[in-house]
Amino acid sequence: MDKRTLAVAIGVDGPLAEVYKNLIVEKLKKQGSPTNLNEAKKEVEKELFERIGNAAGNSPGDRDKIVDVIKGYWDRHAGKDDADGLAREAYEEFKALPTPPDKVSEIDKDIDYDDTLNEVASKMADGANTENRTVTPFTDKSVRDAYASLVHDKLEQQKERGDPVNLDAAYDEVKKELYERLPNALRDDPDGKEKMTILNNYWDKHSGKANAGDVAREAFARFIADNTLTDNPSYEDNLNAIATLLGGGTIDDTRTLSGLKDPTIKKLYENLITEKLMLKGDDKVPLDKAIEAVKQDIIERLGSALQGDAIKDEKITMVNNYFDKHGGDMDAKRAAEDAYRVYVEAGEPSKDGELSDEQKKNLLAPSSTDIMNAETADGKTVNQLYMEKLEALYKDEPEGSDKHKFLLLMQAQNSMAGGFGFLPYWYDKTNNITNYADDPAAMTGKSSSA
Repeated sequence: MDKRTLAVAIGVDGPLAEVYKNLIVEKLKKQGSPTNLNEAKKEVEKELFERIGNAAGNSPGDRDKIVDVIKGYWDRHAGKDDADGLAREAYEEFKALPTPPDKVSEIDKDIDYDDTLNEVASKMADGANTENRTVTPFTDKSVRDAYASLVHDKLEQQKERGDPVNLDAAYDEVKKELYERLPNALRDDPDGKEKMTILNNYWDKHSGKANAGDVAREAFARFIADNTLTDNPSYEDNLNAIATLLGGGTIDDTRTLSGLKDPTIKKLYENLITEKLMLKGDDKVPLDKAIEAVKQDIIERLGSALQGDAIKDEKITMVNNYFDKHGGDMDAKRAAEDAYRVYVEAGEPSKDGELSDEQKKNLLAPSSTDIMNAETADGKTVNQLYMEKLEALYKDEPEGSDKHKFLLLMQAQNSMAGGFGFLPYWYDKTNNITNYADDPAAMTGKSSSA
């Protein structure tokens, strides 16, 4: 097996391309909400290389050689780029999938809480199977609607008491009361004790928490949609509302939250961006600066929005991690660009030197005009293709020549700007071998001392 064979097999049009995309989609489905493409890619890559090692044969020598060849293709050639392109395709296809009716909670706002709790307990008890050690999950339609309605009712109780919205508290209370009710639902079952163990394991060791979190977030989405004013022109009011909903929409058990993909929270965020874009004179800011300013304002407002919350610090950390590590910054960028398009279409009085309303309507969002980072038909960016052609054209130029210097300059610029991965290596002069590190590193432009 050589690198060319691998490129044909795993490349964007290779026979394994659809298989790889299917693996990504399955990981995204298992994540529930919110989804994280980077985490899905990491998991698939890890499991893929573990499985390659097992499938490569019984001889350790042959197995290591095959894994080294594949890892070399993956890390130093086109493998990772191909996989990234396929993963993005899989993500777009995943987002386009219609949500099946049985995967959406229908919430009853007029339930009798105690009766509904008994209903869920009874169905969970009946669904526990001692033979194959399975349960009826919270996401199953037979219990999903009732479970979501229980969470929604808890949120309504918070509102009636005048408490700030707290999804984590509602989630904890419903779980506690349900599991206290289960032994009663199993009291006449000869396998009751074993079934209770299965149900406890579903929550503690398997997907119970994640399933319950998914359904709870649906109840939260319905609640905030019905109880949040989204056409308020006040920046401060919108800021208070979004900080309250981001912090109050966290679930500590699963370390997840309802982010900017939620329609209500997204609209509040768009309001904030629009207010920043409407600033005049010296206060006026471009879209990228508006995104930075709004994020900073939200983070700073979380402390007061969550004042008195028993796990305030944990919730603030979850919101920070959402933005910095789990796709929040990208969600914010997309929401901001939506707000920007609406703002431009609405138009505003032009001043000397400014674009007219008609000209503004023809503007694209900033990310759409980033030509060098635009993706081409083969999944690579314009910048990557440019560098590939430049390196092929100038590769034999004499060292020290203007063309050679220009090539080195462009390579350094791209590395320092994050355009290309940098794989550290060292040269073993005695054995005439170049050794590569296992993982890429970022170029910062700062020198380090020995």
